[in-house]
Amino acid sequence: MREGGVPGRWRAADHCFRRDPYWTAALLLAAVFAAVTISFKWIQFNSLQTQLYDLGETSNVLWNTLHGRPFWTSVMEENYLGQHFAPALALLGPLVVVTGSAGSLIVVQCLVFAAATVGVFVFARRITGSGPAGLFWALTFALSPLVHEILRVDFHEVGVGAGLTVGLLAAWEIRRPKMFWWFLVLGLLIREDYGFYLSGFGLALALARTQTPWAPPRRLAALGLGWSSLLVFAVMPFLAGGVWKPAAFAFGGGVHSAADLAGRFLTLAPWREWLGNPGRLGAVLQILAGVGALPLLSPLRAVAWILPILLNAVSANPWQQRFELHYSAAFLPYLFWGGAHGLRKVIEWARRPPLWKRRALPLAGLLLLGFNASRIPLYYHAASAARRAAARRMIDRLPPGDSVMAQTNLLAHVSLRRFVAVAPSPRPARWIFLDNLCVDQAIPELREVQAAFLERHRSYVVDEDQGLVLLHFPNVPNPSE
Repeated sequence: MREGGVPGRWRAADHCFRRDPYWTAALLLAAVFAAVTISFKWIQFNSLQTQLYDLGETSNVLWNTLHGRPFWTSVMEENYLGQHFAPALALLGPLVVVTGSAGSLIVVQCLVFAAATVGVFVFARRITGSGPAGLFWALTFALSPLVHEILRVDFHEVGVGAGLTVGLLAAWEIRRPKMFWWFLVLGLLIREDYGFYLSGFGLALALARTQTPWAPPRRLAALGLGWSSLLVFAVMPFLAGGVWKPAAFAFGGGVHSAADLAGRFLTLAPWREWLGNPGRLGAVLQILAGVGALPLLSPLRAVAWILPILLNAVSANPWQQRFELHYSAAFLPYLFWGGAHGLRKVIEWARRPPLWKRRALPLAGLLLLGFNASRIPLYYHAASAARRAAARRMIDRLPPGDSVMAQTNLLAHVSLRRFVAVAPSPRPARWIFLDNLCVDQAIPELREVQAAFLERHRSYVVDEDQGLVLLHFPNVPNPSE
């Protein structure tokens, strides 16, 4: 590879880890990252501490797809593609059915992000022309609290989309057209708003006057904008039974049509809300601090990560406003791509006299790594073996063909069946699986749910142990009956 990341086709010797110690180190980093995150997530999953219902819903969609009901979600009782356009998820269906566990999806997501650390190394090394700089940037990505927040929360297709975006950016930088287009097609089929963010990337390339004959920046921007607009405003409403949803972004606030959405922006309502909420600006500053503010040093490419940040910030969803849960996945790859260009400028600056700049650079890098490592969120809390055993005993009691209602942290453990619902729900189910120690539900609320169902249907408590309660309603018919 030529110094300074001069464009050109990457030679095999540039990335053969047998000849390059930095490639070996990057692969070892990915292996350690995969081992650690899979271990943490598996303990979290088996300790009943998954955060949202997305893992359970996605596995239920895949199970239904392979059993003759394509992309049907019993959680929302609609076509999942009308909620999130992610037909590429069907590729994971056989894995879920063969393993018999929704936990296989979290393993896949951890492996995707492990591969993404190598992708970050590839494009950072190419951009900076430095093996150590590429490895440092990959390590910064691996320790990023945003990455671990995405993994900690749950499985979601937007997280897989982030890994595909990293692959797309790496393929772009090393000039591999076929690889680039494979990542692009998979990305467009994994999330309905992927094209909107791709249009920001194309615009950034156009502003930086970067040209390639196999992927013209303006055409990339037009392709992304056109594809996602078609999905959000036409295809998804059709799949949802004619109900228009701003599915790509949780704008809320009475937005029920494309006209309402346009009116919300024409009246500048999102921007007034943005300026009136200093917490959103503080969240952006924390994000930039995690990458050493390096993306700001490449202003022409900033639109690639500023656009998705703004689209998240003007949402009506409070978690999305603060970029919590998995909502940072939309801009995370572009942020590190812009940061790699900023890192190149810092390296060029440090190479010039005086000498203290070159000596200070490693110290600044260590401080950034330490800052990120100190902010990695906790994946799970300690759980007793007795509680895990009680959960397994209750799950084994559930007949495969019966409908089950479960709380968010329990849903993924019972989702491989035709009908599941999230408790509390007005829809009846033959079995209800509750967790009185669940962190996202108050115990009084759960008692009210139990009381309401006991009043409406004849039932009895099948099992109760370690804060877990399994209720049976034999008079409630299954949806298939």
